[in-house]
Amino acid sequence: MHAEAALYRAGIPNLLLPFQKDRFAGSTFFLKDIEQARTCLLEVGFREVSRCATALIHAATRQAIHLYEDRTQLYLGDEEKLSR
Repeated sequence: MHAEAALYRAGIPNLLLPFQKDRFAGSTFFLKDIEQARTCLLEVGFREVSRCATALIHAATRQAIHLYEDRTQLYLGDEEKLSR
């Protein structure tokens, strides 16, 4: 998949969903920084979809992907942050 390779080369952490036997069958990316990922993917041949702010389409393959930002923060081992 072009998107996964581009994000990997740019050093952008991501999780491709859903988990399947064919790992390239998924089309949803879970990301920490959606703007950084969008910029990276637009530079490698993806284009924006006017009807959906979280979707991009690869210009050559016409493969659609969705980007979702992870806004959760996990605090493991830090009792002060857990008690808030």
